[in-house]
Amino acid sequence: MINAKKLTAIVLGCSLLFLICSCSNETAKAEDEEINESSESESVETEDGRIDGPMIVGGGNTDYTINPTAETIIDEYGIAQTLLPSSDLGSILGFDNCYCEGYMDVIGHCNWTIYNGDGDEIACQFGFDCEDVPECYVADLDGDGENELICNCTYGADGAQRVFIFRNNAGIIEVGSFDETRMEREIGEELSAISYNVFYDEAQNSIVFVYITGNEYSILPDDFSFSNYVPGEAI
Repeated sequence: MINAKKLTAIVLGCSLLFLICSCSNETAKAEDEEINESSESESVETEDGRIDGPMIVGGGNTDYTINPTAETIIDEYGIAQTLLPSSDLGSILGFDNCYCEGYMDVIGHCNWTIYNGDGDEIACQFGFDCEDVPECYVADLDGDGENELICNCTYGADGAQRVFIFRNNAGIIEVGSFDETRMEREIGEELSAISYNVFYDEAQNSIVFVYITGNEYSILPDDFSFSNYVPGEAI
């Protein structure tokens, strides 16, 4: 028969073992909760709506990415074009409520079309690094008191820079293209498409001709030949 001292020792031993097991379980539970809280705190919603951090599997929708893509169109050659945001441009060439629409191709070349308030095309601009608005300027180049619309353009195929001047001639939209005649006489040789660049310098309010040698010349409005602007026709 077990005496009182042995019985007391057995009871105390069992109690101590129970307490140790209970503390171990509580510690493990606390550690699990801490890990879960840490994981949840690492998932932070960014400004564009995307969730960064670990994604919990199961328990509802796990597609946290909200990344709207720009609308695209397919041109006549089957090539995708990214539509650019349209913008209000105010009054241009005597027309009110003008605006622009454009698209960008796979090499980052942008094409903009400018319309008047009635939706009639009155000008265009194309080039690189002009995803927000067309690179156009309003200025009175010839000093007749009427502003022209000056568009810096860059061709995507060869990178040649050109300036086109749009004007309203008694209600008829005309476009001016650089005439190489005078510069060929001044340089003394025939110009090729990639041997020079022409661009409008807003700071100087002048058009600049840069030859392949690095020589620069000022271009006058008289160095442009004007014709009726035909919407949709290449310039």
